[in-house]
Amino acid sequence: MITSDEASNLSVPSTQSDVAMEDAPSNIEPPTSEPAPSTPITPVAPIPTRTLNRLITPDVTHRKVEPTDVVEWEWPIKSGDKWFLQEQIGELLDIKSFSRKFPDLSRRKIEPNERDYLMETYNIQKIMNEAQMRDMAAMRAMEIHDLMSQEYSQIYQEYQKVCQSRQKAIIEAKAREMEAIKNDAKKLAELREKALSSTIEFNKDLQFTKKYERKYFWDIQTSIIQSASNRWKVLPKERTRMNPYPVSLIQGQYQTYYKRFTSSEMCRLPLATVLDGTSYFPVHRETSPPAINVPDKNVPFQANNRASGQGPATPNLDIKPNVSLTSGRKGSTTSMARCDTCGDLMSVGQKVLKCASCPMQAHADCLDMNEEMIAVVQTYPWNCLDCKQCTICTKMDQEESIILCERCDRGYHTHCLNMEEAPQGQWICNKCVQAKPSTKQSEATPKRAPLTAKEPRE
Repeated sequence: MITSDEASNLSVPSTQSDVAMEDAPSNIEPPTSEPAPSTPITPVAPIPTRTLNRLITPDVTHRKVEPTDVVEWEWPIKSGDKWFLQEQIGELLDIKSFSRKFPDLSRRKIEPNERDYLMETYNIQKIMNEAQMRDMAAMRAMEIHDLMSQEYSQIYQEYQKVCQSRQKAIIEAKAREMEAIKNDAKKLAELREKALSSTIEFNKDLQFTKKYERKYFWDIQTSIIQSASNRWKVLPKERTRMNPYPVSLIQGQYQTYYKRFTSSEMCRLPLATVLDGTSYFPVHRETSPPAINVPDKNVPFQANNRASGQGPATPNLDIKPNVSLTSGRKGSTTSMARCDTCGDLMSVGQKVLKCASCPMQAHADCLDMNEEMIAVVQTYPWNCLDCKQCTICTKMDQEESIILCERCDRGYHTHCLNMEEAPQGQWICNKCVQAKPSTKQSEATPKRAPLTAKEPRE
């Protein structure tokens, strides 16, 4: 016997037909043998009819993505850049949002012409629905390969097996095609023409890229920037030949040539000592003109004519300061030369010193020379301070480093004497030290011990 509560819980499954089944009757009478319940039975509400066979359109169908369904293509064609579909990779790896989990991965939207290419070549309309194909994104294949190999190794191994099977199928198809072509002459000719056209197209693309896109490129092995040879002027082989000394090993070394020195040039080089130093010295000055001798009888005659205002009977003579006028009588001379230091006329009996290099002459007293120094100076060609030169190197340069001897007035460079600086006090050269001093010299020499110079350099 079925109670009313049990009857209310019963449900009849619906069929696949459009018409729903009628509800089961709820007024089932119990057997007469049992007494009727004292409480009234409430009627059961009818079960609403439901249809489970809804129409599912193709744009919402879903298909689980397998490694065999993954599409990897190259775009632009023959560019070397390969891409994956973000929708397929996300479902394969169970990633709901790449932008949140992997924000560093690059992605881009697929262009309309690229979408048409995928539909024609890979038939993605059979793998994806229309809702997924409306807004597709592409991800760089190199980054996806690295991601799968590091974090999804099992799925990546399955995908590698799929790639190997695809390549194997392509090779087998080409092998079957070649076997069929070998027996057919027409197909072999078509294949030959196809290979020629492919070669022509490849060479055309290669020349285009070399002309416009790859004008210069860097050779990694040699670190040389290569460029087309027809864009540069080519030098002859003689100018591009490697020199025997391309790199200088020491400072001042000639890299590409060497110079031959003659014996005369070697004599002028300051290697140790200069043998021929004429080119280093100044030009020798010319000597003064000879003296003009005028008789004494003409001198008062010219003076009287100048006093009276009359013109001179004889031509005028330009008398220089250093010209001496000699009288007609023997032994009587009239000196008209002047001292370059004090400006007074030179008189007879005065000690006068003349420079051996210039016409300078002066009194010995004006030059502050004692009798001992005057006696020594007259034994060699003396030079004034302006023409003073080193006795060792005979050069007039570096006047600040020249020191003078207190006895002979000779000049020496401190570096020629191997001295670091000039000595303090009186200094006497080696020539005066080695000479035997006379009695007068010993009396005139002060008791202070003289400073001797070092041996000069050879």
